[in-house]
Formats: sequence, structure tokens, C-alpha cells
Amino acid sequence: RSNSLSRSRGAMNSKLTHRLLPLSEAGVAEAGDCLEAPRGLFCLPAVVNIGVQKAGTGELQTWLGAHPLMLAHGGEVHFFDGLRPSAAMLRCGQRQRTNLRQRYARHLWHRRPLSRDNVGAAASSAMAAGAPLVRRLAYEKTPAYFDLSNPALLACAVPRAELLVMLRAPAARAISAYQMCA
Repeated sequence: RSNSLSRSRGAMNSKLTHRLLPLSEAGVAEAGDCLEAPRGLFCLPAVVNIGVQKAGTGELQTWLGAHPLMLAHGGEVHFFDGLRPSAAMLRCGQRQRTNLRQRYARHLWHRRPLSRDNVGAAASSAMAAGAPLVRRLAYEKTPAYFDLSNPALLACAVPRAELLVMLRAPAARAISAYQMCA
């Protein structure tokens, strides 16, 4: 039992170790990596909640945001649900991948700039570009991704991200949506 506990702690610690890369190297970034630009730090989420509306996604985000190891975006991002991909973008080549990740990371944090302090990185003098850093897991949720986005784009932008899908009984969800809009 203690062996499985230490394995799960090791897995969690590996999830919390990500790289700090220059924005120009976004093409090699993975879920959870942070991209550093002159105007700030932009982290790709390690966890993306694509659950449906009225299924508790906002409540989960509130609870996760209170955890010291989570960096919840707050609100809904809606980056992918309005994006109409070209055939080249869907192939997810190096150029498209770099461009998509840069745009997504910037869009995600444009209203709430990040710094090394609020992502939990070590002091600036101790950090070198590309060095692993232990930090908080970035999390974003947009329920509309469930039915209004192209999964290939999400996979291209945040490879190896943990996708979280929250569902709810259809009748209860419809009633809740109606009450919200009425």
C-alpha cells in the first residue's frame, strides 16, 4: 500500500514539473509548460475541463482554484469554440503548432498576467530557460468545447493535457439551463 502511495506521489510530482521556455519555442511546449515573453509569462494548461454547461464545471473550478497547487484561470476562455481551422492547421505541423500554442497561451492569460511568483517558480536568478520548475498546475474550463470545438485543435495546442469531461443527466441539465436563462 505504501508503495502505491509513493508511486502516486511521484506521478503528482512529475505532473508539477514543467519547463520555462522562450515564447519562440512554443512548438515544443507541452501541457503545463510556461512560455516567457517580454510582456509576461504565459502557461499552457495541464488540465482542461471540457464538460458540458450546467454540470458543475464552475463549482469545480472554484474548489480547484482554492488549492495551493492549482492555478485556475477563472471564467470561461472560449478560445477553441469559435476557431475555424484551416486544413494546414489541422495537420498540426511545426509552424501551425507554434502559432496555435502562442495564441492560446496569450489568450488564456491576457486579462490576468502571470509572473514567476504566481506560478510558483523559483527566484528569477535560479531559473534558466528550459530548466524544469515545480509549480502550480494551470487549469482552464470552457464547457462549450464539448460540442463547439474541434478536438484536433485542442490536441495540437496542449498535447498530453488531462481532459476532464463533466456530464449531467440531460433532463436536469435542460431544466437548469432554462431556469438560468428565464
